Amino acid sequence: MPETPFFSIIIPTFNRADKLDIPIKSILNQEFKNWELIIIDDGSIDKTKELVASFNQNNIHYFHQNNRGKSAARNLGITKAIGKYISVFKTAMMNTYRIIYKFYMIILVKMNKK
Repeated sequence: MPETPFFSIIIPTFNRADKLDIPIKSILNQEFKNWELIIIDDGSIDKTKELVASFNQNNIHYFHQNNRGKSAARNLGITKAIGKYISVFKTAMMNTYRIIYKFYMIILVKMNKK
């Protein structure tokens, strides 16, 4: 049975196939690997689905919904998440160097203070 991811990372997107590869590649290049990535396509008519499929990763999950807005896309991502902690990224997030590891360390420090 696969390990439950520590993080579920949600990226809601709408017609951003031209920019979505940047945060996906950034997440794939993180040193912290215990995560799942959930892409919620909010009714895109571009090549978002094909872009996500091109990464061919078991821990990247793609879901499409009719266009209902950012909040609905984010909420769908939360319902699909199985990780212990949830983080929502924006398609335009580019400065993510070690961000997942940093979140992990913050959580560990806070847990140890209890």
